[in-house]
Amino acid sequence: MPSLPGWDSIESVGAIAKLFHVAGLVAIVLLALFEVVAYVYDHHKDVLVAAAATLESSTRTARDAESKKQLDAATGQIEAAHKEAHDAQTEVVKMKEAALPRHLTEKEKSDLARFLADKPKGKFTIKADSNAKDGRAYADEIAAFFNSAKIGWTVKVDNAIIMGSDVTGIWVSVKDVNTAPEFAGILQNALKAANLPAGGRLDAALASDEVWLSVGLKQ
Repeated sequence: MPSLPGWDSIESVGAIAKLFHVAGLVAIVLLALFEVVAYVYDHHKDVLVAAAATLESSTRTARDAESKKQLDAATGQIEAAHKEAHDAQTEVVKMKEAALPRHLTEKEKSDLARFLADKPKGKFTIKADSNAKDGRAYADEIAAFFNSAKIGWTVKVDNAIIMGSDVTGIWVSVKDVNTAPEFAGILQNALKAANLPAGGRLDAALASDEVWLSVGLKQ
């Protein structure tokens, strides 16, 4: 067996053995210390990973919230644009309808004829407002209907310049409701029956037996 340092000396062998015992204990202590340090680092790594995950989740949540906010805003803008387009289209339709001249429809004629069938005949003058573009033509249509053999009334048309705060639509005028001819009420009710609302007005310039149907501006 080869000879080791101090192998032949009791003191040397004892000292060296003690040295190795101490070295072994130190190694054990260092091993335990390294395990503790390793555990601390592993634990801190887990904390950092969890923190990174939390940060990423928070960032994702914030990003998702911002994306939703932008989407909601865009959706609101689209809906508002659709509403504006719809409102504009509706307004265009109204403007087109407002620009169309008035005419007596077949249904209105039928409703008028049905109401007047068993009523006394009458006579009246239509005052067509010269400021209404379709006033005269509409008045002539109404007169032609009432003057027809089927209806048998007597109607004439005059052009007029109608003044006042309310010159839209059509209305029946008499001098006095107490002395107005019966057919004034018949005319007004016939128009209402045909969904042609005609208000009533008093005009002191009329004769007591005179009835006017004024055709003002289109409503």
